[in-house]
Amino acid sequence: MAPPTSTPRLFSTLCTTCRARIASKGRLPRQISTSTSLRATAPPKERSPLGKFVDSRPNPTTSALDDLSALSDKGYGRVQFRENSTPDQLTDETERRFQNTHRLCIYTTKHNTHLTLSTPAAKPMVSLSCGNLGFRKANRGTYEAAYQTTALSLKRIQERGFLGRVEALEVAFRGFGPGRDAVTKCLLGPEGRGFRGKIVRVVDATRVKFGGTRSPRPRRLG
Repeated sequence: MAPPTSTPRLFSTLCTTCRARIASKGRLPRQISTSTSLRATAPPKERSPLGKFVDSRPNPTTSALDDLSALSDKGYGRVQFRENSTPDQLTDETERRFQNTHRLCIYTTKHNTHLTLSTPAAKPMVSLSCGNLGFRKANRGTYEAAYQTTALSLKRIQERGFLGRVEALEVAFRGFGPGRDAVTKCLLGPEGRGFRGKIVRVVDATRVKFGGTRSPRPRRLG
């Protein structure tokens, strides 16, 4: 007695001639697709040094301080050094390059914002703070107070004719108060249109404490 044979489901869709041909060979036909695959290929991702895939698209969110620093990244703001120069020669070339540079000092704290434009000989030309505009007490440490103070300082520099004397300008930040970002936005705005082309260097002069005396205890409310 022959063993029972299971009839595949494929047989129900074939004609009698095809069934006999398949039964004589003892195997089923292989389904082959003649259609072409139209799949969209995604762009390859870059692998970071840490082994993770990262997006290679540029990040549109950049800080305003980076934009201000980019203004000094020009041929006029760079210091060209000769090859095989000694440390003394490098120091002399740097001092010679920035000896006619005016300095705009921005001192920002959580209580106030001070702006001072000084000559290359460190003599003040214009000096303003938020208190000179009528802001009192806690209002002197706000973003709006710092922005208005910066706008008035830049306007007063132009009105007194000091802008024509400035050939190169160095912007020095000190402190991390709310006015730090306000001053930067004002310089990048329409108020600083005549100053941006003169900026050759942006520095951070915030003091860093190493040891020293004991700091005051933190204020605790409640």
